[in-house]
Amino acid sequence: MTITPDSNLEQTTSEVVIDEPVTIELKNPAQAEMPLSCNIEDPSPIDLDSRSTSVIQEVVNIVNHERGRAGLSPLRMHSQLNASAQAHSNDMARNDFMSHSGSDGSSMGDRIKRYGYNYRTAGENVAAGQRSPQDVMRSWMNSSGHRQNILNPNFRDIGVGYAQGGGRFGTYWTQNFGA
Repeated sequence: MTITPDSNLEQTTSEVVIDEPVTIELKNPAQAEMPLSCNIEDPSPIDLDSRSTSVIQEVVNIVNHERGRAGLSPLRMHSQLNASAQAHSNDMARNDFMSHSGSDGSSMGDRIKRYGYNYRTAGENVAAGQRSPQDVMRSWMNSSGHRQNILNPNFRDIGVGYAQGGGRFGTYWTQNFGA
C-alpha cells in the first residue's frame, strides 16, 4: 500500500483553505467490489436540501467537464463514496476543523471502507470556506496535487460532500475518488 501523507494546510485566502490531497493504492484489494448501495447512515447527519444536492451535482459536473477537456472518461457518482464524503464534510462542519483525519481519528481509507466501498485505489480532496462549486473547483484545479486526483485516469467513481455550518469557514467540502 502506498499512502501520500497530509502536509501543512495551503492557505489560499484568510478564510478559504485546502489541504494536500490524499491518495491510497492497494497492491492486493481484500474483496471484490460491492454493489452500488449504502445502508449506513451518518449518525447525526446535516440534512441536505435541494440546493445542497444541486451544489454536489454541480461539483461532479465540473469534475467531468475538466476530465473531458483532458480526454478522460467521466466519473460516476457512487452512493457509498457520496455517503463517506458527506459524513466527513458533516464532521468537519460540526466540529469546526478541516483535515483528512476525522474527529474520531479516522483516515479517508477508514471512512470509505466504513461505508462499504472496496477499492484498489482511492483519493480525497478536502477544502473549506469556498462559497460555490466553481470556487472550490477553482481552488482544487489550481493545486497540482488536487488536480492530479481529479484527473487521475485510474479513478472511475466519485462521491462529494458539502456541508454548511458554523465554525470559522462556513462551508466544508469533500471529494472521494475510487476504483
